[in-house]
Amino acid sequence: PILRMQHVPETRASCDICAASFHMGSYMCGCCGREYCMYCYNNWQPSATIVAGKLSRMDQCSRKRRHAKQSMIFVTRALPGHLESLLCKLFPDMLDFSDQRLHRRQSRESVQKLPTVRQQYPHENGPLYLAVPTLKHQDMGLEQFQSLWSAGGIPLVLTGVKSRFQLPWDDTYFVDEHGMDKCIIHDCSTGLAAESTVAEFFKMFRSGENTRSLKLKDWPPTDTFQSAFPDLFADFENAVPIPEYTRRTGPMNLASYFPEHWNAPDLGPKMYHATPSKEKRMRKLVGTTNLHLDLTDAVNIMLYETGGENAPQYSTVEKGIPECGAIWDIFRPEDASKIRGFLKLRDPECDDPIHRQCHYLSEHDLSLLAKEGVGSYRIYQRAGDAVFIPAGCAHQVRNRRSCVKVAVDFLSPENLERCYFLLREGMAMAPKYSTNRYKEKSKEDVLQLWNCLDFAFQGL
Repeated sequence: PILRMQHVPETRASCDICAASFHMGSYMCGCCGREYCMYCYNNWQPSATIVAGKLSRMDQCSRKRRHAKQSMIFVTRALPGHLESLLCKLFPDMLDFSDQRLHRRQSRESVQKLPTVRQQYPHENGPLYLAVPTLKHQDMGLEQFQSLWSAGGIPLVLTGVKSRFQLPWDDTYFVDEHGMDKCIIHDCSTGLAAESTVAEFFKMFRSGENTRSLKLKDWPPTDTFQSAFPDLFADFENAVPIPEYTRRTGPMNLASYFPEHWNAPDLGPKMYHATPSKEKRMRKLVGTTNLHLDLTDAVNIMLYETGGENAPQYSTVEKGIPECGAIWDIFRPEDASKIRGFLKLRDPECDDPIHRQCHYLSEHDLSLLAKEGVGSYRIYQRAGDAVFIPAGCAHQVRNRRSCVKVAVDFLSPENLERCYFLLREGMAMAPKYSTNRYKEKSKEDVLQLWNCLDFAFQGL
């Protein structure tokens, strides 16, 4: 049986197993109403056995019955004629994969001509640091950016971006304008969170006396940035570099084609305010943001850092590392499997130690990975620096001063293939049985990749 179901633009329908968003097709149980994406359905092997006293999550239905693959109902959300219209637009524009690989090789050759900052080894036999393309924002044009971005997996730093902003974006501004607002303060070392006020957080932000690293993560947590901070949103949209890609309405940002009435993915901007990371836990350095992978490309701009003449009061002192607001380590996409293998030796229970965001790589860890040929793009971010992170690049951040940062995600045509594989990695993390400590923790598909592409093709 086939059921046609209308899309409800105000809600996001997703798979009950892997949390992937539905685009056009899915499978539904007519009894319990559970709905599975086609990826989970096609990989489902119904089992007659029970593991650890439980059926698999795909097999579970009501108490007195179990799912049978042949009895599931196919559901389509496509309107009549929609697929034919989409395919007519899609196939004439398909690229030959050999041509695409050639284009990437040519782009990498042109990237070698860009000014770079090559970081130094802090000591012998230390980490392997890779050269980072670094330019003043005035010197980076659209064609040059596209050449770099097409090469794949290479981050970029644009300096002097603060001059593009009109509002101060400092601690005084946030206390004066939003001091009484409620917020959630996260402890970077324990993962615990507590409700407080913006004024209370910035009191600790200014003093630098707290022994723990604290942050306002993804602020605002629920409302959109535009509705919560309309003045800041307008200032950010006017100032963000490479606006063709990074603005919400940028024509090269494929997430910008969602209709206004649709429940579009919230790709930001979001603010990340944090105090320095000063402590070690279990002899391991604690990061402000643990190693992780984002589904999309992103740009992170530091707009304020404590320091100046009083810098030693606020920043940690480390041999061989220059004064800066934050330290970034960004890794090549092809090194993700080696990093996973390295971390799995430390945490065998974890299904994916990168996606679960439960580790921060210390300098010692980076030195060990260097022996395996794994290097990082090491970036010392200062106020006014915009860090562009390509999709598929695992990365981590550690604040050395209290910093105000704002970041936004964007979906570029150049990295669609990596977004697709990252989406599949997230879907594969859905536990088959709820028997380990990561039970019921599927990685949510916040991007809605197929809807993004559908609306983008309709907008051609």
